[in-house]
Amino acid sequence: MTITAPPGAIIYYTTDGTVPTNGSQQYNTPITLTETTTIQAIAIEDGHIMSDVVGMTFTKESSGGSSSDGGTSGGSSSGGSSSGSSSDSGSSSGSSSSGGSTDSGSETAPPQDDNKDKTTTKTETREDGTVVTTTEIRAEDGSVQIRTEIRNEKTGMNIVVNVSKNAKGKITSATAEILDRGFGNVKISGEALSEIVKAAGTKNVKTTIKMLTKNDWVIREVTVNVNTLLKRTVRPKKMKIIEIDPETGEKLVVSKMPFRVAADGSVELDHNELGHGIYELVTADEEEALTKQILRSIKATKQSATFREKQGTYFWFEKGVNWFNVDKVTFSVLNPDVARVSSNGRITGLKPGKTVVKAVVRLQNGRSKVIRMTVTVNEKK
Repeated sequence: MTITAPPGAIIYYTTDGTVPTNGSQQYNTPITLTETTTIQAIAIEDGHIMSDVVGMTFTKESSGGSSSDGGTSGGSSSGGSSSGSSSDSGSSSGSSSSGGSTDSGSETAPPQDDNKDKTTTKTETREDGTVVTTTEIRAEDGSVQIRTEIRNEKTGMNIVVNVSKNAKGKITSATAEILDRGFGNVKISGEALSEIVKAAGTKNVKTTIKMLTKNDWVIREVTVNVNTLLKRTVRPKKMKIIEIDPETGEKLVVSKMPFRVAADGSVELDHNELGHGIYELVTADEEEALTKQILRSIKATKQSATFREKQGTYFWFEKGVNWFNVDKVTFSVLNPDVARVSSNGRITGLKPGKTVVKAVVRLQNGRSKVIRMTVTVNEKK
């Protein structure tokens, strides 16, 4: 079979029932079919999807040594088309239906005997230029995967919402991505939150804001639950940023200042507080609980030490401390005549006596913990 599109557009297609993306198989040669196959395709130009998902099913039937192919195709907003042909000795026949993008939306899908195992795509173009494309994939077991893409070239809005439902229609998972190109602050608008809730059908949506370069490299990403942003509180809501270790998944405290959430759930994160990493926006209470957990994990290997003049030891910490949480450690000694301590925790006895060495461990978020060690210096023999 052969698929065509406007000049300059690149076609991507799938044959396994999944929705095609720019990561799917690129079409550059005719497709040869040997069995019943559903082909779905999209046309992309300059990195943007320029068409609806076009679906066509080719059915091979054996009857008296002949075979026939049939299918349906969906409409394309860029004028793309698809066609199929068979080289078998039998005759071939096909039917097609198409629909364009209108204010009320359009729907295209391969015909099925029932509501199971089919894909439906609907596109809506609003007066403000926002284009909403919803693709619904219904599996044989009745479960549904819904992908909604919300884009507006003028405002730069670019949102993708993915929802999974079981056979009874209950939402089992809901996630969203807000794609933003630039190096500025991370912003989540009330309008974006409203679009996500509308598309997902729930406020419980794990949403990730991705800051991208022009070449689609991810600079940083921030994840937050929409329900947390929209939850009403008596006092103005404040949230904190924590960093996620990409290798271990461990959470790190990094934010010294809270971020205020507006009444509509919108929030803006100062890019000076963020590096090139993976972050999560949490409530101040959640960040406080994590901070306490980290501070409890910071302990000295021993509470006391005894040695002679001119000898010494180190102020060691127990294993398991994640030093990425720590901004700095400052050492001091209560009685500098008895002992001294260096900036790296080396303790040296000066004269017989007893004193206390103190270590102040300050975390990246500004919180600190004081740990003490009692030091006894004996006379040198």
